[in-house]
Amino acid sequence: MRAMVIYDSLYGNTAKIAQPIGRALSAEVHPISDVNTMPAKLDLLVVGGPTQMHGIDESLKNFLGELSGQTVENVAVAAFDTRLHWPEFVSGSAAKEIAKRLKENGAHLVAAPESFFVDGKEGPLSAGELDRATQWAGQLARIMVSV
Repeated sequence: MRAMVIYDSLYGNTAKIAQPIGRALSAEVHPISDVNTMPAKLDLLVVGGPTQMHGIDESLKNFLGELSGQTVENVAVAAFDTRLHWPEFVSGSAAKEIAKRLKENGAHLVAAPESFFVDGKEGPLSAGELDRATQWAGQLARIMVSV
């Protein structure tokens, strides 16, 4: 399986979550600033970012806006975010917006958007979140075997 994890990170927390996801999927892991083109024949694309103002920040909006339907059409995708451990209606969820935009480009969502929690605006990550990221990626890998 060829997988890629692409993330945006403001305070480094989303980058820390992206790493165990990438390891568990044997995937390439890149910040969005380093991604100029999407690889051909990608089986799974995982995109993550920090929740900002109830959604995604400008750089992630731009990145997702530049993805053409040709790039991610029929590609399996999953989305994650980092956010405060508040009720979602208070904090919002970047993962849900990422998933929505990927689906609008023709991608196939294989898992519900996932949030990983931070203890303050700038972090750190809440206890256990790195392990939870590894477990979530393991679930994605199992899903991909059956797809």
